[in-house]
Amino acid sequence: MLKEELFSILTDAGLEISQHIMEADLGELSKRIGDGADGTPTLAIDRESETIFLQHLKRNDVPYNVISEERGFLDMGSDKNLIADPLDGTTNAIFRIPYYSLSVALSNRNGTIIEAAFVMNLYDKTVYTSVLNEGSYRNGRRITVSKGSGIYIINYGNAPDNQLRKIIRKSRKYRKFGSTALDLCLLASGSVDAVINMGGSSSPRNFDVAAGKLVVEEAGGHVVDSYGRPYTISLSPSVKKDMVAVASKSMVDDII
Repeated sequence: MLKEELFSILTDAGLEISQHIMEADLGELSKRIGDGADGTPTLAIDRESETIFLQHLKRNDVPYNVISEERGFLDMGSDKNLIADPLDGTTNAIFRIPYYSLSVALSNRNGTIIEAAFVMNLYDKTVYTSVLNEGSYRNGRRITVSKGSGIYIINYGNAPDNQLRKIIRKSRKYRKFGSTALDLCLLASGSVDAVINMGGSSSPRNFDVAAGKLVVEEAGGHVVDSYGRPYTISLSPSVKKDMVAVASKSMVDDII
């Protein structure tokens, strides 16, 4: 399947998820209906978004395996995977905070190579796409990282306070928005200098990072783990790992 065809299918899926969220009852959306494959609570809004996403894949005969937060691994017998979070930023979506997304990465079977990425802001419909070795784009226009804003997006859990203070001192301003996929796209667009997710509950899962990682790297940025090593994608729904994404590789030592 051509990447352009896949992106078109994902765009249609995102538009339907977006409309469903805006028209649904907030009370119904926020009901807990079980636990996902990653062991975290599943809300109705998560399951309904994933159902819409999977329906679009089935309707268009998308041949790839799917790895998702709610249902885990869906084996289609393919040598490629879609690593998907149909709704990244659940709390934002429930309360109509305009920062939640559909995030999908196309990888090889074991997840070592991300071949393409798609992220849609489900509120304003901005679309970020990337294909390996072909650059990153926002609504079809090329984007690149641009160190200089001094703004860091920081999601910090139970890591040492001294490390957090060190990071804050290095930043001019810091923010926390609630969707890792969109955070990484802001970095790729040059709006922020770094995205830092570290410490226990703030460590992201592969669904949160896989697509945004390629968007950042194809825009000239770097994504590493808490030891400064290249960030690798685990295909296990429950694995969480610290992540540092930066506009310039020279920033890594200042943060870690």
